[in-house]
This record gives sequence, structure tokens and C-alpha cells, in this order.
Amino acid sequence: MISLAVLPLHYLYWHYLLAWRDAWRLYGDVLWFVARFFSIIPSIKTWLSPWRRLGETYSGGLDPAAWFSAVIVNLLMRLVGAVARTALIVVGVLVWLLTLITGPAVGLIWLVLPPLVLVLLGVALYLLI
Repeated sequence: MISLAVLPLHYLYWHYLLAWRDAWRLYGDVLWFVARFFSIIPSIKTWLSPWRRLGETYSGGLDPAAWFSAVIVNLLMRLVGAVARTALIVVGVLVWLLTLITGPAVGLIWLVLPPLVLVLLGVALYLLI
């Protein structure tokens, strides 16, 4: 059983050491998750691949219309794939950067919160008196 006299010290130990360490580890996990959720690296690697592996196969032979048809469909599927992956990469990078910026801001708020609560309690007591 913790006595009431040392309870504030235990809270400060938790707030500034244990929770701080766990929060930064979770922050790293969230950054990892966002990058994987939007498949940023795989989308960059397969940027010009056909969309959903859709395409037309050319059976060979001397049929220029079938050859041009296969080429046009395959180029269109690659274009659709490039446009879709570009949008996914842009949105993913923006969300990742937003997460990257938000983490330190939340960390700064976390550091200031206990003293802020004490200051606000002091102001409230002052206004009551």
C-alpha cells in the first residue's frame, strides 16, 4: 500500500518516466503502422505495374489489330496503376508527416500537463478567495 505522502512522487515517476517511455515506443509503432497501412514502399516499388495485374495477353501471330489492342489495354492499365499508386503514396506520405508532427506536439503537451493543472488549481483557489 502506497502512503498518500509519496503518491505525488509515484505519479510524477510514472508520468515523466514510465508513461513517457511507453508513449514514445507507441509513437514509433504508429509511424510504422501508417507507413505499412498505406503501403508506401511497395507502391513506390510497383509504381508502373498494371492496376490489379489487369492486362491483355497477345496470342502471337500476324494480327496487328490484336497486338495494338493488347498494347493499348496494357498501357492504360499501367497508367491507371500509376495514377492510383501516386494518389496512395501522396496521401500516405501526408498522413505519415502529420503523424510525425503530431507526436512531438502531443509529447510537449504531456510534459506541460501536470504543472498546468497545478497552476489552474492555484488560479481557481485565488479566484475563490
